[in-house]
Amino acid sequence: MSSSAIAILGDIHYSTLAKKSMRKYLLKMIEHISKIHQKSLLEIGNRIIIALEIFDEKGIIHLKEYISKKITYNQFCKNAVSLKNWGIGFADYYKPLFNLMADYQMNCVPLFVDPRKAKNNLEARDKMMADMIINHHLKNHNKHLIAIVGDWHSASNHLQNKIIKIIDES
Repeated sequence: MSSSAIAILGDIHYSTLAKKSMRKYLLKMIEHISKIHQKSLLEIGNRIIIALEIFDEKGIIHLKEYISKKITYNQFCKNAVSLKNWGIGFADYYKPLFNLMADYQMNCVPLFVDPRKAKNNLEARDKMMADMIINHHLKNHNKHLIAIVGDWHSASNHLQNKIIKIIDES
């Protein structure tokens, strides 16, 4: 990750264990990057952007408010309608990750693609997400972008192929 600009992490959305593992993995990445750059963990945290499939443009606003400590976790959960749209307990499942992002003041961007826009086509959703990831990366080329997406999107023949194709064509 120290030389990579973009990383894709697959997530089993409804697994509490997956969220705890994700938090541990991200913390190890931050520690590794901080050693390489010889910066404190807090200095490295704001050089990382977490792109989240579970948030749209409106929902990410509330996560940013929570990360910047403008609202409490309970207020965030109440305001983040997009979390409720995913189903049972997402606020609880993702709490360790959101707390880590708040602890290290990480930036965040949305990656949600409405399945109706993509005509319920996984390949079309991957292409739309790949476009968003590349756009976020181009706007923040000096930062590490970590995309957290459902495990189907992270399979080798999905999202990463779309990203590589976009890069190769540019």
